[in-house]
Amino acid sequence: MLKYFSLLIVCFSLTACFEQQNTLLYNVSQDNANQVILLLGQADITATKVQQKDNTFNVMVNNSSELKALNILSTSGSPRNQYQSLGEVFKKDGFISSPLEEHARLEFAINQQISSMLADIDGIISIKTAIGLPELNTNIWQETPDKPTASVFIKYSQGSRLYMYTNQIKSLVSHAVPGLTADQVDVMMIEVKNDFK
Repeated sequence: MLKYFSLLIVCFSLTACFEQQNTLLYNVSQDNANQVILLLGQADITATKVQQKDNTFNVMVNNSSELKALNILSTSGSPRNQYQSLGEVFKKDGFISSPLEEHARLEFAINQQISSMLADIDGIISIKTAIGLPELNTNIWQETPDKPTASVFIKYSQGSRLYMYTNQIKSLVSHAVPGLTADQVDVMMIEVKNDFK
């Protein structure tokens, strides 16, 4: 009987060691993969990364930990979005763009630059920006030119008290866009509860 009981213990131990792993994230950068592994490790979840042919990484976790891991990633904003630089947006592609296309690309590039800058603030989970740049005015009779505007939507983690820095965020955004003033920047923030239990 004791021998049979010992055999059961060994079987259960082997099952635990070879628990099925699921892919939590696909094709992320090595930095993002490392950040996620570190974050999950703080919640006692073991994660591993597997390199792909294109030098990106998949992040794997045990099947029993997948739901908890997904909840942690959702409430922490991980992995971080990858933003394009001005050089990447305006790289030479051999085609001549119309003024409308160039205007749209400039708006996109500024949005990417501001989002990337704000995303480095501690406590921010996710961020969306909408910068409205006035098109080149050809109306010589218009006395007052249109002004740029900006809207910023931020989700931040519980306890970071990011709302205390609303004015600083407005100032940061307004200084990043020529002609934009802080009173033309709207900021909306939502606090996200952290529940890693």
